[in-house]
Amino acid sequence: MNNQPHHLPLATLLEELQSQKSERRVTALRTIAHQHVTDAIPAVLEMMCTTTHDWVVELDEAERTLQHMGAIGRDALIHATFWEDPYCRAVFARALGAFPDVPSIARLIDLSGDSDFMVRVRCGEALARMGSAGVLPYITQAVEERERVPRARVALLIALYHIGDEQALEPIIVLLRDRQSWVRSGAVFALSRFAQERSYRLLLRMLKDRAVKVRCAAIRALARFPNPETIQAIEVLHTDPSATVRRVVNEVLEKLRLPPEE
Repeated sequence: MNNQPHHLPLATLLEELQSQKSERRVTALRTIAHQHVTDAIPAVLEMMCTTTHDWVVELDEAERTLQHMGAIGRDALIHATFWEDPYCRAVFARALGAFPDVPSIARLIDLSGDSDFMVRVRCGEALARMGSAGVLPYITQAVEERERVPRARVALLIALYHIGDEQALEPIIVLLRDRQSWVRSGAVFALSRFAQERSYRLLLRMLKDRAVKVRCAAIRALARFPNPETIQAIEVLHTDPSATVRRVVNEVLEKLRLPPEE
């Protein structure tokens, strides 16, 4: 096959998708998109599911092919996120980020409670990729749903961190009050993305959190604010009952007190 899409029968396209040569797989994907061969979608999904990390080009091209199919491609991806293999679910969650519409957002938020950590990470990245305007109302609603499984908050925090929009601050503040300490520490990390007075004050408050991991996260996050008030607030924790906290205090204070490079 050459690099120019041209009309080929379905059987040939399916065979090319299984080729060991990257350029042949990519050309087959482009041809499928050009010819709008919806019957090839199952084979495209299978190819995506069997790719390795070295096949990023093919994954991106497969994503564009499904985009070209419009709602048919999107619905096929949504259906595929129910597959048993967690690697496949993660790949398909990543690809759903190319479809910033309500069905995709709803499925990604549901999938954010997946039992597999990598699937949850890909959900968060996909939601962030869609942009703040479309997804923030849905993320905010999901954050406020107490019955949602705690592990879903991993994806939501990843999305909020990468979105980095000022409006993302509100759902992060909600998560600072979560019952799970690892959720609160994740929220502190997400909060560190915002170099604002409000986020700074919230980080100072989190130095008093009851959980060691949260206090440590707050100390590290405050390293982004090298000023006398920060140093003074962290120095108080020199007497913290946790040896881990005291060690992090020393590490961060050492960095904060280093003279600026000329």
